[in-house]
Amino acid sequence: MITFDRDMVKRCNQFLSSPYFNRSQDLQHYFAEVSRRLSKGLSLDKEMIWKSVWKKKPFNDVRFRKFSSDLLKLLEKFVVQEELESNKIIQQDLWLAAVNRLQPTKQKEAVLRNWSGLIETTEEVLAESSRKYLSLFQFERKRYELSNFDNRTEERSNLETIMHNLDVFYISEKLHVFNSAKSTYFARYHQYEFAFIESLVDNIRENPVYLKYPTISMHYYTYLIGKEPENESHYRAFKSLLLNQSSDLKESDLQTHYYTALNYSTIKINSGNTDYLKEYIEVYKDGLVKEALFENGHITAQQFKNIISIALRNGDFEWVKSYIDNYQDRIPEQHRENAVNLNLAFYHFYKKDYDKAMDYLRGVEYENITYNLNAKSMLLAIYYETDEFDALDSLFDAILAYLSRHKEIPANYKKLFRNLVSVTRKMTRIIPGDKKAIEKLRKEVEETKAIASLNWVREKLDELA
Repeated sequence: MITFDRDMVKRCNQFLSSPYFNRSQDLQHYFAEVSRRLSKGLSLDKEMIWKSVWKKKPFNDVRFRKFSSDLLKLLEKFVVQEELESNKIIQQDLWLAAVNRLQPTKQKEAVLRNWSGLIETTEEVLAESSRKYLSLFQFERKRYELSNFDNRTEERSNLETIMHNLDVFYISEKLHVFNSAKSTYFARYHQYEFAFIESLVDNIRENPVYLKYPTISMHYYTYLIGKEPENESHYRAFKSLLLNQSSDLKESDLQTHYYTALNYSTIKINSGNTDYLKEYIEVYKDGLVKEALFENGHITAQQFKNIISIALRNGDFEWVKSYIDNYQDRIPEQHRENAVNLNLAFYHFYKKDYDKAMDYLRGVEYENITYNLNAKSMLLAIYYETDEFDALDSLFDAILAYLSRHKEIPANYKKLFRNLVSVTRKMTRIIPGDKKAIEKLRKEVEETKAIASLNWVREKLDELA
């Protein structure tokens, strides 16, 4: 009940007032009292509730628990009813099941006569997903039963349509589940074994007709990207589908596919392939237009920072400024000011306007460890760029002290920033043009790679050469 909004409480009251669902006025009063207390932030002490509902009757714990159990069952029925009211496909499925069970002649004839319209409506209502074909499969099964094809073997039945919908559902869902299990998030903790995946993929290769269904083709190319990441043709095919044929996909699936493309570009960028900066930006912009990158209308502060960092590296300064101005309101309010100040600092840093970058850094609240370390690493770069070596030496010590003091910082994260301090300190001691020292440090950097602001470090080494 805590999650019920005011309208839902009102509808639940109406539900409990219906004698079809509930004939106990006690349960109505019980629900009303609990709702009142929740809305006003009052105590839910059971004896106080009892006194409000049952007045002068002495408190009875056994009866109170029975009332609670009965009310809970009714609330579960109410929630199911709410879901049913909002889902026309389930309603239609239950109606077909009832017609099949009760066999009312006129209704059955009407259903079969209007069957093509029912299927068209279903296809329009449901987004492109495996669930769409599961619903179509279930409907066609009921058509088979309503038509009594088991006893009309001389007529051609809809068995091929049944099997086709089942195949599309099975192939799409199997690939979807496999790709989910192999994603970094799940694979980090568990290893799963799945049967028939290779044979399924081979079957799609041999029968490319299945690739005309976006719900299959998107999962198919996701599988190939994971299986053969070095083969960029899989990504190209996936991206083409994503940008041009994905508009009918279910919202949650569409978001997953956009992040698949963005993650692939990120891996390529991190491996040194800067061509994928443009790839990342192109996909991200398309995802923005399709509203596919938001969670309940919001952008996370990390996502905000990621696209800005990549766009700045690509030199898209005007777009970054426009993005900050137009999308900062999509960041949850509690993180917004910090995220905007930090990313405006990045923006001015990349434009080499170090004074303005410093101004925005002063507006960053350092309570958050991630913001603190990001701000410190930018400050380190600013001091290096402006030859403020005394301030830089003090900052080295401050960063190392901060890392040692905060035990909650993950070890791999500490390593990134300790290495940044170490490498930057060595760069300050190298005489520009000392090729031997530069190459020695460059080799150390490439062997280590676990360095915060790695691309900036590489750029500075190039300048020293």
